[in-house]
Amino acid sequence: MSHHPTPNGSIPPVTDPEPWRVLFIAGWGRSGSTLLTALLDQLPGAFGAGEVRSLWARGALASRRCGCGRPVPACPIWGPVLDRLADAPMAAAEVAAVQRSRLRSRHYPRAVVAALARRPPDEQIDRYVATYRRAYAAIADSTGASVIVDSSKHPLDLYYLARAGVPVRVVQLVRHPRAVAHSWSRPKPLNDGPDQADLKQFSPGASSTIWTLWNATMSVLVNPVVGAERSTVLRFEDFVVDPGGTLRSLARFAGLDPTAVRVSDGSVHLARNHLVAGNGNRFTQGTVSIDARDHSSALSPSGSLLATVPALPLLHRFGYAVRPGGTVPTTSAGTDPPSPGSPDGG
Repeated sequence: MSHHPTPNGSIPPVTDPEPWRVLFIAGWGRSGSTLLTALLDQLPGAFGAGEVRSLWARGALASRRCGCGRPVPACPIWGPVLDRLADAPMAAAEVAAVQRSRLRSRHYPRAVVAALARRPPDEQIDRYVATYRRAYAAIADSTGASVIVDSSKHPLDLYYLARAGVPVRVVQLVRHPRAVAHSWSRPKPLNDGPDQADLKQFSPGASSTIWTLWNATMSVLVNPVVGAERSTVLRFEDFVVDPGGTLRSLARFAGLDPTAVRVSDGSVHLARNHLVAGNGNRFTQGTVSIDARDHSSALSPSGSLLATVPALPLLHRFGYAVRPGGTVPTTSAGTDPPSPGSPDGG
C-alpha cells in the first residue's frame, strides 16, 4: 500500500496492501450523508457502515439500534465486530472519552496548528487510530466487503486515519450553509433507542461556523495528506439533481460497479441496512422520492444573515450564492475537473 507524505515530510512505513478500502464521507452534518451511505450500501462489494466513529459510544456503550433495528451489540454484523475489538488498543470507554476530550469541533484549531507545526500525534491518538483501523478490518471480515462506506464526517478523525496510512478515498460532501443551518434549527428524531431523543440542534450562526471550520480543515489539513487523486468534492445540490449519475460516478471513484446503480425519475429504493449511526432516516425502507427543493432561502432574514456571515470565506469556493434566492450553479466552482477514477457527475 502506498502512502502520502505527512505534513512534516515523513513517510509512514509501507505495509502489505489491505484487502479493503474506506470511502470516507466528510463534512458537516445535515448534508445528505445518511441517504448517500444507504444507497451506496446496496452496491455489490460495498458495506454502508454509517458513522463508524459512533460504534463505541452509541453502539458498544449505549446499545443504540443499528439500521437493521437490533441493538448494535446484538446485530449479526456489529456483534462479531465488537467481539473482535475486545483486545483492541483502546476499550470503548476510552475511545468515547478521547472523542469527547480531543476530537470535537472546539479542539480543531489547536489540532490544526499542531499539525501545521509538524508535531506528530501523541501515543493516545496513535492508539485511537489503531483501534479505529482494527474496526475497519473487522468490518471487512464480518461483511466480506471490499469498500467500507464510513459517513463519520469528522475531518480531524479522517486526517489522523489518512496520516497513519489507512487506505481511504474521500468524498467531501457539502451543502449550502443556509440550507444546512435551516435543517439544524429543526428537531429531528434519532429513533434508535427507547427514549424519544432528537439530534442536537444548532443555531444558524453556530451551524455555519462549524460548516466553515470543518470544510477549511479539509482544505488545509486533510487534502494534502490524502492526495487529489483520492479525494473529490460533492455538492448535495448536484446529487439531488442527478442522483443516478452521481451514484455511478461515486461507484467508479470507489472501485465499485456503476452499472449496479438503480435510480429512476428522482426516486430511490432503500433496503434494510446496518448503518451503525446517523439520523433516523436510516430506518426508512421502500421507494422514496429525493427532495430536490432549495432550502437555502428557508431561514428568516436574521437567521439567514447569521448563517451566511461565518461561511462567507468559502461560499465562492463551492459555487454558492451569497444572497438568499441567488442562482446556485449546478457544477461546483470548488470541484476540480473530472479525472480518471473521480466523480464526473455521470
